[in-house]
Amino acid sequence: MKKCPSCNQQFPDDLSFCLNDGTPLVRAGFAVNLQSETPTAVNFQTETPTVVATKPYQTPPPVAGQPRSVPMLMWLLPVAGLLLGLFVIGGYAIVSRLLSPKPANTASVVNSNPGSSPSVSPTPYPSPSSSDTPRPSPSASVTPTPQTTPSSTPKPDLKSYPATTRLNFGRGAVSTSFSGDLNPSGSRSLVLACRSGQSLTANVSSGGGCVKASYRSITNSGDNYVTLTNSCSTVTHFSVSVTVL
Repeated sequence: MKKCPSCNQQFPDDLSFCLNDGTPLVRAGFAVNLQSETPTAVNFQTETPTVVATKPYQTPPPVAGQPRSVPMLMWLLPVAGLLLGLFVIGGYAIVSRLLSPKPANTASVVNSNPGSSPSVSPTPYPSPSSSDTPRPSPSASVTPTPQTTPSSTPKPDLKSYPATTRLNFGRGAVSTSFSGDLNPSGSRSLVLACRSGQSLTANVSSGGGCVKASYRSITNSGDNYVTLTNSCSTVTHFSVSVTVL
């Protein structure tokens, strides 16, 4: 391999001049003094950059002869465990003492001779006898109290009327009227003959506005219906005026 002493670019041995700046090439290991153009042997040594390897932080080893320090947590854990065990044992002992049954004092003191020490004799338990057996007391006779059923709410007097009524218009008239009664939550229909495309209106008046009318505003050819419904709980009287134009 040949090398350019100007740009330090290496080239194959069959080239004599640098392809970058035209400087005569020399073999590797020689240098050329550009002023005297006399080749001088120079030993090129490749410099290797020094790289300092980065290592994770490590705790420096302890110095020989120096005692290692024990973390405070290593001392606190055994002490805390000991205190907790003593607390549990003491609590268990207190609870057992409180819950243990106390012996009944069944002894009685009998002082037969004055001046002598009292003697303790056990108190005998009474034996059950037939006379001590509780007897049931006669129960008083209970007279059943008659129950009164609440009286039902009287129903209103219902009206009788046909479900459908046909309306008749006078000669040359475009409107007619009709009046009647409607039972609670009842309905009835008014039927009238019309031509197709006529305008139909119905105005209803009733007590409390209970009666409503539903109908088709643009008539069909033939019979058309006006349906009246009562939304109140009483019999309602109504009046309706029907107009067809």
